[in-house]
Amino acid sequence: MNHRLASRIAAMLLIGVVFAVYTHGENKKWGLLGRQAYIDNELADFDSNMVKPELGSGMIIAGCVVAAAVFGLYELVAFVFSELFKRMLPSDTNQQHTPTPPSHPFG
Repeated sequence: MNHRLASRIAAMLLIGVVFAVYTHGENKKWGLLGRQAYIDNELADFDSNMVKPELGSGMIIAGCVVAAAVFGLYELVAFVFSELFKRMLPSDTNQQHTPTPPSHPFG
């Protein structure tokens, strides 16, 4: 397998696992705190954030910044895995490739 493809797959898996562990931890925390604590937290969040919504242009800028940060993190992780896999996986450039003769179906 190409080390670049392997590094991108590994980066996706690592980011997915980190997100899943975080989500599981949050669910576990709210499960231990109870239903009423979760509802009180959501009501406080609604009262502080939803009553006076943010400006649309500010949300667009924030969304672009977050998207760039997530993409940058993905590229950084993929680069690190690529360098690791380049050293670990056998290189295809060391092998001599002889070109195969063209096949002529009606020749």
